[in-house]
Amino acid sequence: MRPLREVFEVGEPRLFSVAHTSSVLDVARAMNEAGASAAIVMEGGLVRGIVTEHDMLERVVCPGIPAADTPVTRVMTAPVIGVDLDAPFAAVAELMSRRSIRHILVRDHEKPIAVVTARDLLVAELAERRRYIDDLEHYLYRYR
Repeated sequence: MRPLREVFEVGEPRLFSVAHTSSVLDVARAMNEAGASAAIVMEGGLVRGIVTEHDMLERVVCPGIPAADTPVTRVMTAPVIGVDLDAPFAAVAELMSRRSIRHILVRDHEKPIAVVTARDLLVAELAERRRYIDDLEHYLYRYR
């Protein structure tokens, strides 16, 4: 099985982080500006949690809680589920499915380096299948 390191060698996933002292409103604005669907909540270089668009919608917007007055630590998910960069791609996809999560932290030797989304995995899987189909077509039709 191919490890995440090979699947994402071009570096599509990225790590977007916010300070643990941020308000939900500040985090939402920063995520919107960055085009990020999740943010890793950091304190002094350590991962404290993760907050996603879904978390903010479910725990702040729908209940009508003021985002400007709500600390991100109140709505983040902790501890963060993470995997190593050398984890097998299929095992990561299975873990995300089993735990019903759409974002997973990727670490390289314990250093957080990226958040991979379910969409990232889908895009990578589709690209892999396209390459496989192209290789098969090339093999089958090479003499035509």
